[in-house]
Amino acid sequence: WINVIAAGSGQDAGIRFGSESNTDSKAAIYTNTSNSDLHFDVTETTRMLIDSATGNVGIGETNPAQKLHVIGNSEITGDIFLGRYIFHNDDTNTWLGFPLADTISFRTSGSDRMYINSSGNVGIGTTSPQRKFHVDGIARIEANGQTLDLVGTDHSYIGFYPDGISAGRKAYIGFPGSTINRLTISNEFNDD
Repeated sequence: WINVIAAGSGQDAGIRFGSESNTDSKAAIYTNTSNSDLHFDVTETTRMLIDSATGNVGIGETNPAQKLHVIGNSEITGDIFLGRYIFHNDDTNTWLGFPLADTISFRTSGSDRMYINSSGNVGIGTTSPQRKFHVDGIARIEANGQTLDLVGTDHSYIGFYPDGISAGRKAYIGFPGSTINRLTISNEFNDD
């Protein structure tokens, strides 16, 4: 052990790095007896601090609010493992999160806006997408020229379910089979 003792109450105690010709501190590791925060200084500016009361670490921040509080940009060349969410600063109801295993949720204003489930289904306005792309609400596609392709190996069509999926399809427009080479509009609604 190397014991570094402060000269008195409220004084700094630490290790200072300098040169014989320049006694100003080039770097220092120290604490103050009044609060016991651990400072890591370079050119007489605290670059990193460990808060003695919380254990929080600040980089570029001398009053860290979280376990790791960084002011400025960060570059990470390895993986980042998260428990659940990435929050927007000072906005706790907007986040990117992982609420369940193998799911991703995008939330704004406290509501899930886009959700990808473990089957790879993407939901807009729903957290239980039933198809590869499931929109709960009004959708709009805006472009010039061909804007939507329906591609199938032997059939492709648009199905209509006005009473919900469980009530069954009531109509379709498209090419219902490989032997039918014409556009078909079919009303399957039973108007008993």
